[in-house]
Amino acid sequence: MKLSISRTDLLVTSLITCFFVLLSFRAVSLLEGLERIIYSVQMRLDLPRSIGENRIAIVNIDEKSLNQLGPWPWPRHLIADMIKILRDNGAKLIGLDFVFSQKEQNQGLQEVKRLYQAISRKQKVADEKTSYTWILEELQEIEKKLDNDRKLWRAVKECQNIILPVVGSFGQYDTELVIPMDSFIDSNSLKATNIAKKLEKYISVDHLMTPFPEMSENSRGLGHINLPPNEVIAGLVHLPFINYRGHIIPSMPIRLALDYLNKYPKQLMGRFLSSSRADEDPSPTTPSLTF
Repeated sequence: MKLSISRTDLLVTSLITCFFVLLSFRAVSLLEGLERIIYSVQMRLDLPRSIGENRIAIVNIDEKSLNQLGPWPWPRHLIADMIKILRDNGAKLIGLDFVFSQKEQNQGLQEVKRLYQAISRKQKVADEKTSYTWILEELQEIEKKLDNDRKLWRAVKECQNIILPVVGSFGQYDTELVIPMDSFIDSNSLKATNIAKKLEKYISVDHLMTPFPEMSENSRGLGHINLPPNEVIAGLVHLPFINYRGHIIPSMPIRLALDYLNKYPKQLMGRFLSSSRADEDPSPTTPSLTF
């Protein structure tokens, strides 16, 4: 049987092909929205037949937790207790998804410290220097019990497996940041080199919110928890790195995965930069990343 193709069919096929080729180079919001809906439905339906071994546990603060332990925010000693429970149950790594950028405002603790300092000054001018010793010792014990921040960062230090979050504010910076070699930012970031300009603009942040110093310095590592700057795709696209004024910081999920595999961010960053250099004009909505 001889197959014949009419000129009309060939013309229609060519026009349809050209139409879809043009669509591949130009984003159409209506079609992108439809694609996201289809993708979300597909992900919900395409569940694995065999879940396999579960190596990840998510501890969520739900309504039951709030009823048992009280409204949020909880005293930080409760977070410290949870960290110890997870450690005792064999958690290899713990991602603590709270920034704790400032220390807890504890008025009682401040008053105890003020009283301790006042009695210490009084003791220096007293005839019997040992007369206030027992009071000072009691105040020190009370201070330790009230200092929830101390309990929290000491739990982080003792566990040695805590990954803490940082949050950047997207924006272009004028100058790079020079930080000391022993800074926790330096030890948890890589120097930005050979990143395509369009991609560098997309992932750049000019401000960074970090946990207070004792927390950061005693943690295993840091990772950002930023969603992409494009609100339309927030939650659908993962941002593997952010560029904080010339310092590349991996995301918390990537940092957890790397530490679990006993690898370093530098090993992944090499592939990231290779992919970025391979494409002279990478799409800002799809940061290049290969595993």
